[in-house]
Amino acid sequence: MANQSPEMMDMPGSREPTIEESYFGTDRKPVLQKNGYAKVAYRRDDLGREIERYYYGILGEPIEVADAAAGPRCAKLVSQFDGNDKQIEPQCFDAAGMPILKQ
Repeated sequence: MANQSPEMMDMPGSREPTIEESYFGTDRKPVLQKNGYAKVAYRRDDLGREIERYYYGILGEPIEVADAAAGPRCAKLVSQFDGNDKQIEPQCFDAAGMPILKQ
């Protein structure tokens, strides 16, 4: 297994602050980390709360991974907050962008 080292960067041109975390082997090629993705991107709102999370494979394609916050396997996780700043049940989407209903 290749040595995995994450690289984190802000995504320019995004209205909300976005962080991207990518994993590379010692050969500098993307590798899947232990949870099954090579890159994860987070979007945050003006209050710094995570509002979206995207998972990608080694070719940059959206992939579905198990997400503890959502339960089912998701490629995209969308969070909303109520007026008391409490997170509402996150929404999960598959690699094609279709909503995944919780069982």
